[in-house]
Amino acid sequence: MKTYTEIIITPEELKEKYLICKSIVVPQNHEVLVMGIVVYEDRTPAGGTSVIISKIDSNQTPITTTKIGFVITDAEGKFITYLEKTDKVDYLLEFYPPS
Repeated sequence: MKTYTEIIITPEELKEKYLICKSIVVPQNHEVLVMGIVVYEDRTPAGGTSVIISKIDSNQTPITTTKIGFVITDAEGKFITYLEKTDKVDYLLEFYPPS
């Protein structure tokens, strides 16, 4: 990868919201490295959280959703994953904190 882009999510956006939508524009490329930090409401790191990654492919009829893998956050709540950028393909990230 030759570029770097970031998204900032503010405390106001997190307040009482269950879904946050952000747009990011990256140069024409087929590789995207996604990094994030998962925290609890009190902003402490959510270490050990499972992040399940699914691919939603709108190129097929009917639209198909396929689980492609998972990552687990480290002790600081950080995770990283690699996704391929493809037309009409979205990704769903589901977060499951440790019980």
